[in-house]
Amino acid sequence: MNCIICSQPTTQLMARVVDSRTQEAFKIRWCPTCQHGVTEPVPANFDRFYGPSYYGNRHGRSLRWCNSRRARWVQKVSPNGAGRLLDIGCGDGSFMRHMHASGWSTFGVERDIRAEVHGDLQVLPDLSATLAHAPFDIISLWHCLEHVPDPGDLIEQALGQLTPDGSILVAVPRWNCLASRLFQGDWLHLDVPRHLHHFSDRSIKRLADQRGATLHPMRATEWEYDLMGWTQSTLNSLGLPPNRFLEHLMGRADLEPLGPVHRVLGYLLAGLALVPTFVGAGIGRGGTLVVQVQRRTLV
Repeated sequence: MNCIICSQPTTQLMARVVDSRTQEAFKIRWCPTCQHGVTEPVPANFDRFYGPSYYGNRHGRSLRWCNSRRARWVQKVSPNGAGRLLDIGCGDGSFMRHMHASGWSTFGVERDIRAEVHGDLQVLPDLSATLAHAPFDIISLWHCLEHVPDPGDLIEQALGQLTPDGSILVAVPRWNCLASRLFQGDWLHLDVPRHLHHFSDRSIKRLADQRGATLHPMRATEWEYDLMGWTQSTLNSLGLPPNRFLEHLMGRADLEPLGPVHRVLGYLLAGLALVPTFVGAGIGRGGTLVVQVQRRTLV
């Protein structure tokens, strides 16, 4: 099996990674050339791996902080101020609402469109449906690119819907981060099989290069993702029920309440995780990779 990014031969790296929701096992193949990982096998039907609880309250108390941080990144790369924004994988639409309140015209793409969640937001089922509203000044892919079968095709389609000086902002889990290297198959953000792709700094740059785009790494991180990555991965490595502390924070009502020892240990580890979270971010090996992608300028 050759790498989807650089076409070089891949090798099996992890023989058994278990989905905490269904208890099904998957494998991860790895490309030594560009350090890209892929999940296999790819399920024929993804519906049972998602569901309402996957979308609901994912950020919880950090939601306002998360949206404000992402809005600052948008403002940083938007020389003309507020314009038209497309949020691919918009979830419950909270980022769209945040940007709309700041003067942006917002559109979204989501596989699970629900009237009771999205209300009067302009949320569409796929990128072909957004062509009528293009071009966009900003297209955001917040933890979305790792979910799609062909990330290169998605980037190419998104580039075709940008204004000439527009930008795609991408955030994905960084597979070559400190936490991933330490915890291996217990790393929270493997999230198989929902995460079909596992990006490194090298592989996402090569992906942009192949599409004739320019990639600008942003010295940024998603703090809550990193913090929970260290916390939950440590709990997973201790043999506790996988990802249960995270699901406790998300308020999943369909699960048994978290035991007091498990709960206390989770909060204690979250405090301790501040140290490796800041260290990883400081040396450029945090758990989230954030990049700006633009059309390449012809001279």
